[in-house]
Amino acid sequence: MQSNLRIDMKPTPMVLRIMVANVVLWLLFGILVNMAGQTGAAELYGALMLAPQEALTMVGSMNGVEVSFWPWQLATYAWLHDLLSPSHVLFNMLGLFFLGPTLERRWGGRSFLSFYLWSSIIAGALSLVLAWLLPSVFGFPVVGASGATMAILAAFSFVMPEATLLLFFVLPMQAKWLLWIAIVMDTMAFVSGSAIAWHTHMGGVLAAWLLITGNWRPRLALDRLRLKTMKRRRKPGPKLTVLPGGRGDDQMLN
Repeated sequence: MQSNLRIDMKPTPMVLRIMVANVVLWLLFGILVNMAGQTGAAELYGALMLAPQEALTMVGSMNGVEVSFWPWQLATYAWLHDLLSPSHVLFNMLGLFFLGPTLERRWGGRSFLSFYLWSSIIAGALSLVLAWLLPSVFGFPVVGASGATMAILAAFSFVMPEATLLLFFVLPMQAKWLLWIAIVMDTMAFVSGSAIAWHTHMGGVLAAWLLITGNWRPRLALDRLRLKTMKRRRKPGPKLTVLPGGRGDDQMLN
């Protein structure tokens, strides 16, 4: 049974490469920006973070007015972290370290990397949509791998819902409940005014659902929706009653 599944947290090759890349970039930008005071590095960092006012946003008219179109931010923001907060990169890498290896062993390194990259892009896309709709609430720049990390947690709960994990490294908890606890805690922290990218985290959950179920394909999602609608509209047939007096199977064989 999945509840007895042993979670092997030994780093796998792709997980280890992603972790190294994130930590190296955090250290590199931290040294260049905070210690060396390199303005070029600070400008590059600003160009790579996900800023709703710059990414895929048109400013002014087309008559010689500057147009901002930086779509690469949808992919690059997830490789940056708060340069003044070691805990930001630490907790994201811990989530990747604890949950990523099991998924990589199940899917393979290339598929895991593809899932990680697409999850961060989808989470970034939802962040932009909500930033355009509610700029006063979600219009701030976003950095960090938390959207992809949340997607990994969601994928784990979808693929192995009965697997037991340790909440806060102490309390045993099934993966399917751990996801909901993470969502509730995220929402409570966001409502209380904590500076977390709630919309990016929820974008990671959405990304995992789309990628795991295949509902990112519009035709497949539409077919499933039609099937559910047909099942709801289908009326139960008449109940059949077996009347006594007929020939049994033993008589039919004679």
